[in-house]
Amino acid sequence: MIARNATLSDKHPGVLFVASNSHPVDVGSSIAHLFRQQGRATIQAIGPKAINQAIKALVCATRYLALEDKHIGFIPSFHTTVIAGQERTAIRFEVLTRANCRQ
Repeated sequence: MIARNATLSDKHPGVLFVASNSHPVDVGSSIAHLFRQQGRATIQAIGPKAINQAIKALVCATRYLALEDKHIGFIPSFHTTVIAGQERTAIRFEVLTRANCRQ
């Protein structure tokens, strides 16, 4: 159950890649689904539009999971990756329970 325009990669298991044309509501649902399955989720986005969509998706996931009394937070970080021979800097968001974000 992964959103349109967001992908999971075989090379990076458990990382949800968000694109600039991803739908935040759908990606938020995918984040919530991964969190329910694994107790955590990782989201990666490159570029300002994709990062904007990822943050909106995080807000949606927060709301979905709050309805189940699951409270999440996220930790942003930089991640360097190579795409088409070029080094790019991505933003990664580790989605954890709020209690684990404080540690």
